[in-house]
Amino acid sequence: MRSRTRAIATLMVLFVPTLSSAAGISVDAGLTPAEDRWILRGQARYMSRGEGPGAEVQQFVFPVVLAYGVRSNVSLFVRQAAIRRERTVAGNSTINSGLNDTYLFAKYRAYRMNSQRVTFGVAPTLGVEFPSGQEGFTSDTWDLNAGLYASARTQTWSSDANVAYAWNGMVGDGEVTPGDEFSLDAAVAYQFIVEESGRVTASPVLEVSYLKVWPNRVGGSDSPNTGETALYLSPGAKLSTPMIIVEGLVRIPVSSHLEGSQLERNVEALFGVRVLF
Repeated sequence: MRSRTRAIATLMVLFVPTLSSAAGISVDAGLTPAEDRWILRGQARYMSRGEGPGAEVQQFVFPVVLAYGVRSNVSLFVRQAAIRRERTVAGNSTINSGLNDTYLFAKYRAYRMNSQRVTFGVAPTLGVEFPSGQEGFTSDTWDLNAGLYASARTQTWSSDANVAYAWNGMVGDGEVTPGDEFSLDAAVAYQFIVEESGRVTASPVLEVSYLKVWPNRVGGSDSPNTGETALYLSPGAKLSTPMIIVEGLVRIPVSSHLEGSQLERNVEALFGVRVLF
C-alpha cells in the first residue's frame, strides 16, 4: 500500500505541472506552453451590469488565446475576442455584436526554483492592445500592459499571483481616452487524482481579484460617471487531462465603488476549454 502511494505521488510530480500550468482560470498570464508547444484556450464569459429590468447591460464575451513556447523561458500570446452586447433601457433592448481589439503579449521566465516538494517561478509580462476591433467594440487607441506573474506548486497544491497595469490611450485619436487600469489577482487550487495513473486530475479553485479603473479622459479632463474599483471572489473548478483542460468559475462582486452614476456590477460566469498540442 505504501509503495502504491509513493508511486502515485511520483506520477503527480511528473504529470501535474504539465496538466495544469496555472491554478487560476481567469488570468491569461497563467498559460505556459513548453518550448515549441502550443496552447489554445477558448472561453465563454457572461457579464452584466444593472439595477433590475429598468436598466441593464449584458455581455457575452468569447475570447480565444493562442500561446506558443518560443523557448523554455519565453512564451508569446495573442488574444482575440468576439462580443455580443445587449442593452435594455425602460423595456427597450438593442443588441450589437462584433470583434474586440487584439491583444499581443509576451511572458519571460525570470526565475525558476525546482525542488522535490516545491516549484516556484516568477515571470514578467509585457503586451500591447491595438485598435483592430469593429465600431462600438474598439477603443481606437494603442494600450500598453505590463505585469508580473508568480506561481508555486507542490504535489497537490498550486497557487498564482498576478499584478498588472494598463496604460490606456498612449497612442490614438479616439474622442474618449479610456482610463488606466490596475489589477491584482490571486488563485489557489488543490488537485485530486481521478485515475491512478495521475494523468487525469480534478481541482477546485478559488480566485480573489481586485480591479481599479481610472476615469475616462475627454479633452484632457476626467469624464463624469466613469472610474471604479471592484473586488471579486471567484470559486471554480478544473478537470485536467494531458491534452484538454475544462474549466469554469463564478465571479462574485463582494465590494465595489462607482464614481458618479453607473450601473452596478452583477455576478459573472466563465466556462473554458484549453487544448495542448
